Amino acid sequence: MSSWVHIFEYIIPIARATDARESLMATENKKLQVSSPRLPYLDASVSKLVDKEPSILGIHLEGPFLSPQRPGVHAVRHIRTPSNDDRALLTTPRRSVTVVTLAPERVPAGFIRALAAAQVRVCLGHSMASYAETRAAMAEGLSGFTHLFNAMPGIGSRDPGPIAAALESESAWFGVIVDGVHVHPATLRLALRGLARPILVTDAMPPVGGRRMGSKLLGSKLLGFKLYGEDIMVQDGRCTRQDGTLAGSVLDMASALRNCVRLLDVTLETALRFVSTNPAEFLGLGHWLGRLAPGYRADMVALDPVGIEVLDTWVAGMRGGVCSSE
Repeated sequence: MSSWVHIFEYIIPIARATDARESLMATENKKLQVSSPRLPYLDASVSKLVDKEPSILGIHLEGPFLSPQRPGVHAVRHIRTPSNDDRALLTTPRRSVTVVTLAPERVPAGFIRALAAAQVRVCLGHSMASYAETRAAMAEGLSGFTHLFNAMPGIGSRDPGPIAAALESESAWFGVIVDGVHVHPATLRLALRGLARPILVTDAMPPVGGRRMGSKLLGSKLLGFKLYGEDIMVQDGRCTRQDGTLAGSVLDMASALRNCVRLLDVTLETALRFVSTNPAEFLGLGHWLGRLAPGYRADMVALDPVGIEVLDTWVAGMRGGVCSSE
């Protein structure tokens, strides 16, 4: 059974990258399709990476405990409910961060509470949960919302749904894809007036900093790639299946930051919190990451404040951008 796995390689003030154009990639810039029997091995591999690579903070499992009614580009045949083995694996103590995106209406009673008690960050995503179901999940420890507005019910006059539950809560964090494609800027500007704390994410796919088997190229330009055996087209700033369903994005984090300033009328100082302080605090790492302050790890990005272009990066004090003159 497959799910999406995101290996955290962030936090701004930023993750190391081999190319400054890729250095603000995302909270989810390493996406892998894996099968559930392989999850224990992947978990062990990530633990080893965390010990060796300071930019790897943990793992985000987006699925397979999702709603078949809101699969997005996930293959419905792989969506399922969690087993006792899944619960045991996910609640195993580990040094790295674990985030799980799920549909709360699709998991057994007590599952979210057990994960939260094990310090797993639980997010709602690809869900048909009602407002009441969302509130109940939040009472059990769910605190995040994966790409808010996408793959979940909208706000209705008599059915406020999960979006309203998120935005009225001071203890919630929500990820948003600010690419001008996934969510209209006016909708996002309204969301920023809520009480919840926003986090910029990219939902980036192979066009951003990587390729995969089956990629179609025109020179160095990626025109498409394979996902679950299907052709994904890359055109006009979007990734889509043949039926038009969005399949991730071509957005990198530097562009998300620029879009936040230019499309959402947010100051650069405020937007930077959406990619630093807020995600660090959501992950429970806000006591040593996400700020430029004494006692915090020296993860930094140098930006041109006018063009909002990445000039250089450092992770744990080590310079990692291509603009280095050394």
